[in-house]
Amino acid sequence: GNEYSLMPLVIDLTNFPIAPFNQKFYMNVDQWDGMRDRRNEILGELTQLQNVVAFTGDIHAFYAGVPATNDDPDRRIVELVTSSISSGTFATQLVLQVAADPTLSATPGASDLAGNIDQLLRGTGTNRHLAHADSAVNGFVTVEVDGAELLATYHATPEANTFEDLTTSPDLASKFTTTRFKVEVGKADLLKEINGAWKRWDPASNNYV
Repeated sequence: GNEYSLMPLVIDLTNFPIAPFNQKFYMNVDQWDGMRDRRNEILGELTQLQNVVAFTGDIHAFYAGVPATNDDPDRRIVELVTSSISSGTFATQLVLQVAADPTLSATPGASDLAGNIDQLLRGTGTNRHLAHADSAVNGFVTVEVDGAELLATYHATPEANTFEDLTTSPDLASKFTTTRFKVEVGKADLLKEINGAWKRWDPASNNYV
């Protein structure tokens, strides 16, 4: 467990018709994306061990995936990233950043890019290690571990709920949606529960199989 997300978060806008957006962007170089060689060294060491799962955050979004060394996608670990409980979400921070910048706010398409960050992260195939992205919700993660598996449940709630006093709400649980992930002992695979079945994230096909 540590504060900073290991997984690269890159958006590829090289085909975007408006300059200066038509290039690749690392979304947060205050995380390990700012020290990619050092991350590669750490992952090289961690992938020599069994049953390593990273728990991280500090980006105000829910992510899950299988970060790997630079030269071998099969040398990987599983990472689970939790969102903030009440701080502004990553998606909202991006939208507000665009609105506060006179140049960006006057640039056609800038606000749409900020508001569709998950589609940009997941839709272009740039982040094949990234199996789950939900940047516009708050919440928390619970984890259950035994000798056979690790089960993580993502509890997500709309950002608007953080402005309400729900301490005496009789239906607090209904304010959250849940997504479940699993890691089995001895395997560096991320499994997601989809329609009652566990599906494995496959970076090569960029999909659950």
